[in-house]
Amino acid sequence: MKTELGVLLLTQLANGDLEQAMRTCHAICPQATTTSPVSTPATVSKEVKQHEGSALFYVAMRVIFQTRPEAYLRGAAVDTYPREYLLAIAQSCSPASRAYLVDVLRLACAGGPAAGPKVLGFANFLMGCSYFWPLGNAEDLPRAVHHYRLACDFGDSWGHFSLGYCHQHGMGVPLDNAQAIEHYRVSASLGNSFGQYNLGQIYEKGVDTEKDLAQAVSLYSAAAAQNNAYAQYSLAWCYLHAVGVEMDQKRGIHLYLQATAQGYRDAQNNFAICLEQGNGVGRNTREALRMYHLSAEQGAPSALFNVARCVLSGIGTQKDMREAVRWYKFSAAGGFEKADMQLRDLLGSS
Repeated sequence: MKTELGVLLLTQLANGDLEQAMRTCHAICPQATTTSPVSTPATVSKEVKQHEGSALFYVAMRVIFQTRPEAYLRGAAVDTYPREYLLAIAQSCSPASRAYLVDVLRLACAGGPAAGPKVLGFANFLMGCSYFWPLGNAEDLPRAVHHYRLACDFGDSWGHFSLGYCHQHGMGVPLDNAQAIEHYRVSASLGNSFGQYNLGQIYEKGVDTEKDLAQAVSLYSAAAAQNNAYAQYSLAWCYLHAVGVEMDQKRGIHLYLQATAQGYRDAQNNFAICLEQGNGVGRNTREALRMYHLSAEQGAPSALFNVARCVLSGIGTQKDMREAVRWYKFSAAGGFEKADMQLRDLLGSS
């Protein structure tokens, strides 16, 4: 397969020509039949994983569905680059597919001034990802940082977000929260919802800067308006607990519903708590247990604990101590200390 077709796709994505990008996607990976976002790692492992163009196809489809969800979805948008999704591409796609992705990125990064800053920034960001996760190259954090810096030089919002993340966590560079804040600020100013969200987290917690809850709420609001599930979740918490904003239970519940519609497990767990307690919404223990299960199926230790608690006490279901112990063990395996304590109490008394 000619790498020039892949470079054309990256150019279309960087320039926002999404209708053409969709066509190019399917030209690169004609075996793909999906018309909806590849939103879960399980989907990546099932669909066309051996096709040479599949790794690039999955990355491109993710960008398309995040940028223009209304054109292709009958629901909420999805997160563009969650860790599990990129790892699924790295693990499920064939070596030839990952090698093709890297070849395309190398050619795009070497495109020169004629390619334009949008294309060069976007290509260097993705090349950085290929070393960070890794998607095709061997893991090499300093090289990832090198390409993220190049992406920043070309004004790419994802490059600034990624470099901020590296500085915040000391990955490939020394830990430096001041640099992280600066890059998140630039990313946020360019409209990147993840830059807005992470900067909001820093202001909410006061990480190496003065705590500013009102600014955190403002940033969460900007990101939530772009269907960022993490921001919707955090903003919901702010409205339900009067953090930096007046309490508004109706608004908080609405935001939880938006985040749960995207499958965000923490939002599912917290909304289930609201349903169980009747906090801002009518009490419904059966629906609460269903939401706990949705979150638990994604491995959330707190949700696993809550399923166990409901099964033990007969909340929304029949009491079943043996089944409760099984769920407590899942939660404890995920590092949830309360589950360990509950297991000791239950098993010690049985």
